[in-house]
Amino acid sequence: MKKFFVTLLGLASLMACNNEDKVGPQPDPILEFSDTFIEVKTRGAANPSITTQNIDAFYVWAYMDIPVANVFDGELVQKQDNEWKYEPLHYWVGSRNYYFGAIAPVEHANISVDASKTSIHGLGEISFTNLDGTDDLIYASKKVTTSKDVINDFPEKVSLQFAHLLSKIKFTFTNGFPNKNTKLVVKNIKMEVPQEGTINVAEQGWRSNANAWEITDKTLWLEFGDIEGGAQLESASSGECEFERLTISGDETRRYNIAFDVEVYQGDYDVPGYAGSKNIVLTGEQLKMGKHYNLKATIDATNILPEGELSPIKFDLIEVDNWIEEEDINDKI
Repeated sequence: MKKFFVTLLGLASLMACNNEDKVGPQPDPILEFSDTFIEVKTRGAANPSITTQNIDAFYVWAYMDIPVANVFDGELVQKQDNEWKYEPLHYWVGSRNYYFGAIAPVEHANISVDASKTSIHGLGEISFTNLDGTDDLIYASKKVTTSKDVINDFPEKVSLQFAHLLSKIKFTFTNGFPNKNTKLVVKNIKMEVPQEGTINVAEQGWRSNANAWEITDKTLWLEFGDIEGGAQLESASSGECEFERLTISGDETRRYNIAFDVEVYQGDYDVPGYAGSKNIVLTGEQLKMGKHYNLKATIDATNILPEGELSPIKFDLIEVDNWIEEEDINDKI
């Protein structure tokens, strides 16, 4: 029996670095934030991600030097009239190294930050609980060095470049039946993923660490809806799930259970010739932070049934009848 395969296709991934800003002349020594943006561009009508276009607030922490001096302590920064604003205002100090860390979304009960572990490498320890795969988690860090005279040589606005700390997933199914009269329906797609985790972004090299997330044993089932809203897929055609979902990233040792319902229709018959549920396990794949994965599968006669391949209709030629000799027809023509 041919095995049922799900393959992964990484769509996009650019991981941010801790860029260092040098100062330039500005008119006023107020500490301000510039246009904040998300590093990994995302798409899709049912996309749960925070994007450059929809982000409207974030929390920020900031320290000076070692770091020792607490400048910001989880303070809210909001977009108002196309400007990033917060209250009360903070002012630059000369000849200092500032270390900024920020996260979004804000006012989220399932996200917490322990900034006591902050370092020059990052903010500290971030804990996250995934409820249904619709909550994103993004993080940015920045170092800014001020000159001695911040009144006349005033630093530019703090530019934060956010990166996703989670992985994003969608499903694509293909009707692998070559007969144009065979239609395929895939519904109720679900995937079991980790529910809780903690990541320490203050550790050097955490971005490239496949085990950066410390994951608990708790799991949840993410729901991706139906392929093309439950519509029938024509032969050799493909369709995507209704909803993209977000999950805590993990290394290749994790096992992901995947379940879905499948129906096969023949011709114009409105009752499926086969209808059932499939359960498979995805193994040996690392889900990396900031990457969008497309889990692709083809359903055909070799994997539609859990117990074996479909039985094809076959033909056998026994014989062709011989001509039967009749009496001659005389005097008729």
